[in-house]
Amino acid sequence: MRGPSTQDCEKSYARTGVPSWNLQRKRKQAEEAAARIIPVVVTA
Repeated sequence: MRGPSTQDCEKSYARTGVPSWNLQRKRKQAEEAAARIIPVVVTA
C-alpha cells in the first residue's frame, strides 16, 4: 500500500478540519494541472 487515498484524506479533513499533508499535495497538483489546460475557442 502506498498511503492514504484522497477519499481517506477528505474524510479525515471533514472530521477534524485539519488538512493532511497528502491532501494538500494532491490539491496543489490538481490546481497546477488545471492551470496547464489551454482553452480552445472555435470561431465560425
